[in-house]
Amino acid sequence: MKRVALFLGLLLVFTLWHFPHRRLIEATLTPPAAEAGLALSIQNVRYAFPLSYKLDGVRLDGRNYDFALEHVRIAIGRSGYGVEAEACGGEIHGSVHEDKLDLSFADINPAACLAQGGLVVAGKFSGTLVLRRPGRGAGNGEIGRIAESGRIELRGRGGTLSGTLGISTQTGTGDADLGDDSGDTSIGASLGTWEFQDVVIDARLEGSEIVFTKGTAASQGVEWQLTKGRIFSAPTGQTKINAEVRARNADGGNRAKAVIGLLPRSAVGRDGWHRYKASGDIRAPTFVGLK
Repeated sequence: MKRVALFLGLLLVFTLWHFPHRRLIEATLTPPAAEAGLALSIQNVRYAFPLSYKLDGVRLDGRNYDFALEHVRIAIGRSGYGVEAEACGGEIHGSVHEDKLDLSFADINPAACLAQGGLVVAGKFSGTLVLRRPGRGAGNGEIGRIAESGRIELRGRGGTLSGTLGISTQTGTGDADLGDDSGDTSIGASLGTWEFQDVVIDARLEGSEIVFTKGTAASQGVEWQLTKGRIFSAPTGQTKINAEVRARNADGGNRAKAVIGLLPRSAVGRDGWHRYKASGDIRAPTFVGLK
């Protein structure tokens, strides 16, 4: 009996050792990534007893953004997969089922793993991401293929915004439907490095759009509020943003006054709010003051 048990044990080890684990993982993960408009690459795949895999050097490359994960552990369950990852300087935990992806993340630094183009956001962010029918969205472009619907909640204690922003040479009038301002004349302006605190962003995925429902932040004594906005897939294949924000001197200090003075000229309401609009390519949007 012991010999039989030893033989079966050695057979199991031999089978697990020579099983094509990489092909199994790639065959499982590549189709949903492709449906979402992403090319998946994995540097290394290791089997972990009893029913899990460890992945190293995972990359998701899209037309408008690239995302990298350092270490990922996938645990196989009866109805789906458990996911743990060390990524972007933080941690991700959650589950993946046929009809739902549910993730929570903590201390994620976008600058550490996300190619962001002209603007670079660095800091520590936590929150949740929930997608219904991931990889099977019926909308257009990369956003439309992400999922049928979803939501994200993002919280940031502090960080920096740097890079280049297009500053419009005109003053806008605002637009109820946040249409494309491709005709605006703008120049590239270096932001330097702006510190921010207390970021709150809530958004939902609807078809081919990410619609913002809440957005607030504080920076250099200036209070910022996102009043309306969306990120969407344009017919050209680009991912674009159209959003309206407002800012005011929160503490009455000279520092906040100087910061607002560096922004495009805009009208100011009796309540002290200045209104602005960001539009264009998500990697290099144009910022314009509103009348």
